[in-house]
Amino acid sequence: SYKYLGDLIEQLKVIDKDIEVDFNMPEIGNLKRMKQDEYVIGRIDAQGAIEDGFVLRWGLSNGHKHKIKGEGYPRIKAILDAFKENDVNHRVDVKRNGPQGPELAVIVFTATVKGSMRMIPNKEEGQIELHVRNHEKLEKAKHLFPADAVNDRFLDNLGRFLIHEEHDLFKNEIKTISDEERAALKAKLNQTLRSEERTDVDKLEASEPPAEQQKSGIFKRFRS
Repeated sequence: SYKYLGDLIEQLKVIDKDIEVDFNMPEIGNLKRMKQDEYVIGRIDAQGAIEDGFVLRWGLSNGHKHKIKGEGYPRIKAILDAFKENDVNHRVDVKRNGPQGPELAVIVFTATVKGSMRMIPNKEEGQIELHVRNHEKLEKAKHLFPADAVNDRFLDNLGRFLIHEEHDLFKNEIKTISDEERAALKAKLNQTLRSEERTDVDKLEASEPPAEQQKSGIFKRFRS
C-alpha cells in the first residue's frame, strides 16, 4: 500500500492532475473548488519502531480569504473549536459578548486545510485501521477492514478514494458503533425497559379488585 500510493502520487505530479473538491465545513457550508495537492508520504514511526503502516498528508486550499458572520455562542464556539483543532488560520472580530462568550462576531479565515490518511495494521485483531482526516469535510474518521481485504482491488479503490473518483473502498468495512451511538442505544434500551415495567405494573393493578370489593366479597361469604 505504501509503494502503491507513492507511485500514484508520483504519477499525479507528472501529469499535473488538478483535483478540486467542494469541501464542507461545519456551521459554514461548502467551500467551492478547494485544490488538493502537496502530497507527502512516509512510514509511521511509533516510539522509534518502524511499523508496516504509512501516513499520507496533503493540503487543501482555494487561495481565498472568507468572511462569515457568527451569531450565537454555540455556533461561534463550534466554528472556532474546529478551526483551532485543524490549524485553520483565522481572525475573530467580536461585536457583542454574552455571559458565556462572544454572541456576535465576524470571523475571517484563510481557506487552507491539512488532510491526512493513516493506515495502521492491528496484528492482534487481524485488522487494518484507516484513519482519514479532512478528506471531503472537516472531520476525523476511523475505518476498519479485515487484513485479508487488502489486495490490488483495495489499493485501487484507496487511490480512487484519495483523488475523489468513484470507488467501493468501504464495501468490506467492518462496521463499528461509536461511543455516541452506543450511549444513545443504551438510553433507548433503558427507556424501553422502564416503559415495559410500567406497563406490567399497570396490568397488575388493573387485575386486582378494589379493596372495598374484596371486603364485601368476604362478608358475603360469611353471611351465606
